Amino acid sequence: MANTKQLVSCIKSELKANGITYKALSEHLKVTESAVKHMFSVGNFSLERLDEIAEVLGMDMSDMVALTVDREPKLESLTLEQESELVDDMKLFVVAYAVINYWSYEDILDRYDYTESELLGYLISLEKIGFLELHINNRITPKVATNFKWHPDGAIEKLFQTSVLPEFFKSSFTEHDSLRVAKSGEITEQSRVKLAKRIKALGDYFDELCFEDRHEELDVSRTGTSLVLGVREWSFSPFLGIRKEPT
Repeated sequence: MANTKQLVSCIKSELKANGITYKALSEHLKVTESAVKHMFSVGNFSLERLDEIAEVLGMDMSDMVALTVDREPKLESLTLEQESELVDDMKLFVVAYAVINYWSYEDILDRYDYTESELLGYLISLEKIGFLELHINNRITPKVATNFKWHPDGAIEKLFQTSVLPEFFKSSFTEHDSLRVAKSGEITEQSRVKLAKRIKALGDYFDELCFEDRHEELDVSRTGTSLVLGVREWSFSPFLGIRKEPT
């Protein structure tokens, strides 16, 4: 959760980025410049004053708090041991998945078979490793960075390769809103690099949409959706078996 010091620091950064001086801000707020400097030096803002400053920045309070939280240090990966613990306890893994996808405490209880004490125990375990922050009334704030990655040789990747991918692609992809695109051709290394960048941008866009939709009601307007994209130098193994050796 963003504290006052972090919020003040964020406001200062946004004012500077927008070229708004204390003098200009004082004119918007209809107070003296010294009064503005004093507010920032002691971090003493009323909610009404914060709303006014947010309006000057073209934001509202929720935008400002979200921006402040986004600037906090985030978890970029787990240890190999922590990944193994998730795979060994699928109920813990499900809670971690829910947290990454901005589910509330109530959402998890509604969707999955946990007792309240059991779910709380899992959330506390994830909080201890920096995966989330748990607040009053069991409100959850994810602490995972947007560039969070699983280890390439870790338990999660092994689960993905052996179970997730085969199950995901065992489909005709003819269902509503489903899509499968498979292309094959001969391109240069330079073009593969360009394609990889475009695919990464699409993955980043998917993350943005997940964040934008986080407050929508679960199972009503927000449902589980998966996107798998990849590009690499590759040929189907049977083709390789009949390929001529280069001379």
